[in-house]
Amino acid sequence: RRLMLTAARFDGAQSHELGFADFIADDVAGLEAIEMQLRKQILGCAPGAIAGTKELLGQITGKPREEVIRLAAENFADRMVSDESKEGIASFFEKRRPKWAVKPERRS
Repeated sequence: RRLMLTAARFDGAQSHELGFADFIADDVAGLEAIEMQLRKQILGCAPGAIAGTKELLGQITGKPREEVIRLAAENFADRMVSDESKEGIASFFEKRRPKWAVKPERRS
């Protein structure tokens, strides 16, 4: 509210504190390190789960809380019985990388 009513200006650190930015970096090298960390995390996730999450985020905008919970539960249930989930669980117990996991390439 305050930002809207006062048209306040804020820097990167303040935008992070306010929740507008998930990360801040001091320089390009720091930004590239954050990017690599995120790429590694995302590429280690099941592609169908990522796609399902993106779809869910599009579906829940503006929906009542009960509907959001229902849609999230359906999405979770669908993911848990998927072949990707079975592969993820098997790879965990077999102490190996899941077949769908992609190792991120270093940018030059």
